[in-house]
Amino acid sequence: MAASSDEIDAVEGVILISGIYDLRPLVLTTLNNPLKMDEEVALKCSPANYVSKCPKACKTVIVVGENDSPAFKEQKIDFAKERETGSSAQYAYFNFAGATRSW
Repeated sequence: MAASSDEIDAVEGVILISGIYDLRPLVLTTLNNPLKMDEEVALKCSPANYVSKCPKACKTVIVVGENDSPAFKEQKIDFAKERETGSSAQYAYFNFAGATRSW
């Protein structure tokens, strides 16, 4: 079920943690074996396709993991740039390299 325009407009901010924003590179990998995505489905399901539908004033935080692959880091940078284009939104891009975690 897709969100309505009113529901999307109600979003004031998002935090994106170690996401994959373009699923097309997964199509030719073993990760796709259970998913069975073709290029068209991967494109349709990729969050990068929907960044322009986010409210322009939506605050966005993008967090990158230290051990994320270079390709995933590049996707996050591209997503942040796309999010920034034509937007009055505030966004932050964090790289937690060397950060410690406690549970």
